[in-house]
Amino acid sequence: MQTTIARPGPSQAGLDDAPPSRHRPAALVVTVVVLVVLVDQTAKWWAWRHDASARINPGGNQFVGVTVGHWLMNPVAGALFDVIDAAALVVAAYLVARRPRPRAVVVTSSLFIAGWSSNLVDRLGMHYWTAPGSVRGVVDFLPFGPHFYNLADLAIVGGAATLVVSWLVLAAAGRLSAGGAWAAAHVRRPRPRTSVWVSIAAGTASTAVLAVIGALNYAGVSAPATTIAQAASHLPPR
Repeated sequence: MQTTIARPGPSQAGLDDAPPSRHRPAALVVTVVVLVVLVDQTAKWWAWRHDASARINPGGNQFVGVTVGHWLMNPVAGALFDVIDAAALVVAAYLVARRPRPRAVVVTSSLFIAGWSSNLVDRLGMHYWTAPGSVRGVVDFLPFGPHFYNLADLAIVGGAATLVVSWLVLAAAGRLSAGGAWAAAHVRRPRPRTSVWVSIAAGTASTAVLAVIGALNYAGVSAPATTIAQAASHLPPR
């Protein structure tokens, strides 16, 4: 009598090596960044034309301090900071998208990167479209106490806060260490293609050019014309 030995099929083989539920994050990062930038820039465009609270923030805020704020307002130092910001954004996006990660970590990290990116493109020239005639800076229109913010700021703060919470929850559940061990053992990270380095070089060069243009054309108003007219109408006659 012939005995048949059952062999494990493809669905059974390597069951212990099955990866955790993770996804390639690059597409998700791009999607979140594009959506946040589009919504934020559209809101800034609308606010500059219809919201009396709209104003240009040429420097930083209370989170970066007075010294850094003065540097950002300087035509040359501010342009240099913009280039450094762009390089930091590229590094941050690469670190998030380079290998599979839990979706919660990818989304929250992408929110932070997206908000940062939208404010940066304001300073690099988008304000010429959203707020024509304005000085280089970021369009703020959401009043919170004595300070003003925008949707990109909310994405930065919300993304950073939820990223910390996500890491803590996943670490407590043991998913970060297990997933990281699997990724390190089973995912072979290919070297970046030449086209990637070319794109990074082109983006860096474009950012530098935009920063120089912004430094050479550092002039303009810090509030919409309607807001300035309203403020002038409340001044006592001389």
